[in-house]
Amino acid sequence: MASDNGLRFKYVFRDDFSPRYANGVFGGATPKGEINMNFFLERFPVPKSVYHEIDTDTGRLGKEMSREPEQKMIIRDIVAGVVLNYDEAKAIHNWLGDRLAEIESRKALAQHRDEEVQ
Repeated sequence: MASDNGLRFKYVFRDDFSPRYANGVFGGATPKGEINMNFFLERFPVPKSVYHEIDTDTGRLGKEMSREPEQKMIIRDIVAGVVLNYDEAKAIHNWLGDRLAEIESRKALAQHRDEEVQ
């Protein structure tokens, strides 16, 4: 039951809402003093072609012999960009710190339980 002196937030998801996985971020402070973050998924490129040997006894695919082009780069596929003002960046920094503390506490508790079992 909500109290009269509280405030309820309703979360509405857009039809095109689609969570994205990211394993890195690139960005920095903008000239206007905001924080620009571009989240990316880091991966190796998919080659245009790969050449494998064939095992003549079994007809199965053997080891990779070559690929074109050779992998001499890593792709950072930008999946989302976010710009925050200073106050919101500080609030998210604090929120993220709290979430990390929760995870660390759970990990420490699990490790303690594992040590008791041994």
